[in-house]
Amino acid sequence: MRTFSINERLIKAKDIDYNMICDFEEAGVSIEQIQAKPMSALRLYISFCMDATSEKAGKEIGEHLMKGGTLEEVFDIFKTAMEESSFFQAISKEKEEETPEATSKEGKGKV
Repeated sequence: MRTFSINERLIKAKDIDYNMICDFEEAGVSIEQIQAKPMSALRLYISFCMDATSEKAGKEIGEHLMKGGTLEEVFDIFKTAMEESSFFQAISKEKEEETPEATSKEGKGKV
């Protein structure tokens, strides 16, 4: 069981599954946007782990940062949760199969 601390509150990290990704999309952060919107994605992840609204999570994160805390631990846990997510693994495998590598005589292996 992974945990992280925000504002001296111990929070249990949750696995990322299909329902969580749907909730992310409903909140305006699609799978493709997670890297482009890391702070929004992280706030959503923390809010799901806290069982709180994203606004409540944002306030807690803000207070945590103002007190000198960092989000490094949570980023690492979020990254690991995405990497270990069977849902993300299936989606990644599907995208790899849909995008065959382009090759030619002159640029073999280049896309």
